[in-house]
Amino acid sequence: MAVHNYDVVVIGTGPAGESAAINAAKHGKRVAIIEKQAQVGGNCTHWGTIPSKALRHQVKQIMAFNTNRMFRDIGEPRWFSFPKVMERSRGTIDKQVEMRTTFYARNRIDLFHGVARFKDEHTLLVRDRQEGMEELVAKKIVIATGSRPYRPADINFRHPRIYCSDTILSLSHTPRTPSHFRGWRHWL
Repeated sequence: MAVHNYDVVVIGTGPAGESAAINAAKHGKRVAIIEKQAQVGGNCTHWGTIPSKALRHQVKQIMAFNTNRMFRDIGEPRWFSFPKVMERSRGTIDKQVEMRTTFYARNRIDLFHGVARFKDEHTLLVRDRQEGMEELVAKKIVIATGSRPYRPADINFRHPRIYCSDTILSLSHTPRTPSHFRGWRHWL
């Protein structure tokens, strides 16, 4: 098992983790960051803010096109499927991942992929997907592991037409009528 020494180790590559790591690096600290997913960015990049904004932008462009009188005069409105719109939005996500990965390299922040657990107050064990183990020792450890969707007990999230922010992005059909409930979207 390899042992690595740092001034600061950050767990999580979402906005908070990214900010903590880059700030420490800019102040001359030797920094590492750990991400359990295959790509950096956390929920914000993959399931939250970035995908929802990219989807919103795509839908606004479609609506603007379909309501523009110039285009209406030359034919019927265009129809786009949800999977096609999602495909386009994934390009935005890929660019965000590439940009964030570049931030870490440019700031000399070592990136580890795997699941971290504490060995002691200054030591983390990081198990990667191939079951390899790394030991990271740091003066300071920042836990920035983000959040997950709230799932109220009275809503059946196994129902085929109810989605949370994590599952909506894998929708393989175009919803007929969307509705929003208690901060959640479900599709009829």
